[in-house]
Amino acid sequence: MSERKRSTVVELGSGYGGPYVEQYQQIGAVFVALDIERLSLVRLRKNYPQTEALCASAEHLPISANSIDKLLIQFPHSWLLAPGLQSGSDILDDGWFREFSRVLKDGGELEIIGDYYLRPDSIIKTASRFFELKGEVKAVSPWRLEEIGSDEALDLIGSSRTRPGVLSCPVISFTKKVGEISSQW
Repeated sequence: MSERKRSTVVELGSGYGGPYVEQYQQIGAVFVALDIERLSLVRLRKNYPQTEALCASAEHLPISANSIDKLLIQFPHSWLLAPGLQSGSDILDDGWFREFSRVLKDGGELEIIGDYYLRPDSIIKTASRFFELKGEVKAVSPWRLEEIGSDEALDLIGSSRTRPGVLSCPVISFTKKVGEISSQW
């Protein structure tokens, strides 16, 4: 009987984590939390001891090429993560998508759950060299995101009550193009 290979999910900007960490682990995935803030990872490790937690930035992920199945980014802070995701970035012409492409397996998935500051059209344009849009951009009610349980989701729910125009959050899913740049540049 052959053993089923476990999928590897890496979350960029994990913060303290949330119930979704255990949800991925319950379905048999290896979940790796990545954040630039060490203190957040200390709390995450305390709450989710089975989770590998790495302190690193999006520009240079400490992950082998072609090694992960899914990269997850939830509520990227406009001042921290969003500049590397949206075109017009002064960080890199390709944003951070070249690095995301390097670590994802061919056909791997990149999922971005945004807030009202995220510009989906800009992200799609910046990502297009390395990724194909998977379906349509979904609009999810902030209240449906409550199950994520992260501090960011709860803050967003609170903001939506004080900002009537905040009715939905974009969810953008991409698939890595097969054979695209995947080695270290």
